[in-house]
Amino acid sequence: MRSCKNLILMITVVVLVSGAVRVGAGEEKPAIDPKSKITFSLKELNDSGLYGPPDGLRALHYEFCIPADPQAAAQVKAIDPSIVIHEGSQGRSKCSREEYLCIGTTHQPEFQAVLLKLASLPFVKQINQCFFEK
Repeated sequence: MRSCKNLILMITVVVLVSGAVRVGAGEEKPAIDPKSKITFSLKELNDSGLYGPPDGLRALHYEFCIPADPQAAAQVKAIDPSIVIHEGSQGRSKCSREEYLCIGTTHQPEFQAVLLKLASLPFVKQINQCFFEK
């Protein structure tokens, strides 16, 4: 009986050391820095999330795509109440038919933290500055 236990133990050690079985490895991808998903500079923005000359301060608007899923939309709106969700619009971010275009603004409390939380969502691939057409 003892030799059988030793044999099982030896086989287990060999399998684990050889890498044939990865304990706790899962299918995780390397973490992406959320800041790298934000494609515009936040340095020009003041504490209120505004930029420009003193007599012409304005908010910076941003856009990104999310899956066309009510749960994803609710998650984004819970993080950023400024978000307006546009179903069926591509925007400059070129959202597909299976995605919603989301547009938000930096003119809100803790705008940098809000952007980082949005960028931390796995389904948000990139956050771009939004330029409205005239």
